[in-house]
Amino acid sequence: MMSTLTVGLLLADRALHLVDATGGIGHDRVVEAAHVTELTSPGPWLQGGELLMTIGLLLLDEAAQRAWVEQTASSGVAALAVGLGASLPFQQAPPAMVEAARVAGLPLLAVPDDVPFIAVTKAVFAARAAAERDELERAVAAHRALTAAAAGVGGLEGLLTAWWRASGAPAVVVDPVGRLLASAGAGAGPLVAAAREGLEQVAGHGLRAAASVTVGAHEARLHPLGTRRVRGLLAVGGSGAGADRLVLQGMVSLLSLDLERRHLMGADRRRERAELVGRLLLAGADGDRASSLLRVAGLPDQVQGLAVAAAGQDAAEVAADLALALPGGLVRVHEGLVEAVAGHDVDVRAVLARFAGGLPAGVGPVVGGRQARASVREARAAAGATR
Repeated sequence: MMSTLTVGLLLADRALHLVDATGGIGHDRVVEAAHVTELTSPGPWLQGGELLMTIGLLLLDEAAQRAWVEQTASSGVAALAVGLGASLPFQQAPPAMVEAARVAGLPLLAVPDDVPFIAVTKAVFAARAAAERDELERAVAAHRALTAAAAGVGGLEGLLTAWWRASGAPAVVVDPVGRLLASAGAGAGPLVAAAREGLEQVAGHGLRAAASVTVGAHEARLHPLGTRRVRGLLAVGGSGAGADRLVLQGMVSLLSLDLERRHLMGADRRRERAELVGRLLLAGADGDRASSLLRVAGLPDQVQGLAVAAAGQDAAEVAADLALALPGGLVRVHEGLVEAVAGHDVDVRAVLARFAGGLPAGVGPVVGGRQARASVREARAAAGATR
């Protein structure tokens, strides 16, 4: 995580000799910047997170001091500081200002006479620059670790483990139907549910559908994976700030490449299953032969046909998605349509809505294995009628 500059760290800087006038209030508040003002109403010029310094040139009465503290507190400053000195309005922190700061829960620091405001300002911005430099160095180291993991034999698991070691954030990858492919990190379990829920959100929006979901007490950032089509979904725990955010985009790319490799490696199996579909749909296939082929695919004797009208590369991609989503993977591209045979217990309309949404499609009746050809024929006719 990016190291942050807090009020406590500023007080601990011996070169500044700052004094805590409010007795330990707000030492954990993060200082984003330093600013000097002598305005009585500086609120419109503040963004929040500042260490706001003043010598109180126009804050000579208690009412003005209290009002100044109240307004700056409402503007979200991190802390206040008042400069002290023999030739300045105050030689000690004004009691009214101290009391108002305590009431507001706002730390008030006293800057001694021998410490110019510019020294405090430089210290704040030097600390911020160092933190940003550390963040970039962490990001570079994490990218190297991820690249090494991608070049190794650990696959998705190796990449997620490298991410977790670099960021401390758990992560999981699921395939397009919600099956867990890899996980890493303590607390990864609840992310699986988040990823599966996220699939519903991103299904219709493709690779640009990054999102955040909350499941129970767990927040997850979701990132679709793939190059042309969604091959999986990454769910990452944590807020994703700083270097983690920088590294995350690199990990998404590496995970996408790994899933694309898996997709290509699965081409042989998809061809085998496509040939099995052809044998199953052969005219005159007897019941015993059909049952045997269905058993090879792990399907019951009662099946239903489906067809999707898709052409060219789209047909190949739809077929690959359906082969992944349908138990048994009995899918082929034949005569200009994607054909598939699914078990009778599969909600094929839901599968088609997710993986072939917007394309003409048809579903045949549930039949015995020997009538699979007839069911697919009806599905083809329905798909053709909806073109």
